[in-house]
Amino acid sequence: MFVPLHDNTPLRVIRFQYVTGALILINVIVFLLTGAFSSEEFLWALATGASIATYTVVDAAGVRAAPSAFSYIAWVFLSLGGGIAVLFAIWRGPKFLLAARSEWKAGLTAGALSIVTYGLALWAYRLGDVARLSALRETSILFGLLIAVVFLKEPVTRARAAGAVTIALGAGLLVATS
Repeated sequence: MFVPLHDNTPLRVIRFQYVTGALILINVIVFLLTGAFSSEEFLWALATGASIATYTVVDAAGVRAAPSAFSYIAWVFLSLGGGIAVLFAIWRGPKFLLAARSEWKAGLTAGALSIVTYGLALWAYRLGDVARLSALRETSILFGLLIAVVFLKEPVTRARAAGAVTIALGAGLLVATS
């Protein structure tokens, strides 16, 4: 089954405009509640969004072009993991090797969990509507909020609550109208 990367039916365009507008609204609410606006933070947020959009499109195209989802996932993790390890070994030298040797169990666990979670997302990109899947994938922010509140005992500010509600409504709209 092949699902195109881009599907611009009117209903989908409306849904994605809602999600985009909601993200802008979250930033406006934060500005109004805190009175703070940092152009540097805004530029970092834009760069983060552009990076996510870029790797999502590249990964979706790559996993669909590969002979199997597993082969693409394996090559991505081997090349990125190996490349990052080499860069850190060059950058940090013996300190990196000592840290890697002493923290190998935690690193192995984190790496395995990363392969499973990101591998599932890549596999889903091979099968479904990439734009909707990537938007739903970003609802992981809600889990981060839940962890922050339950385990780290952080307060739920009005801005965080507004963001969580907006993200949940956007995800519900994406799922309900698919």
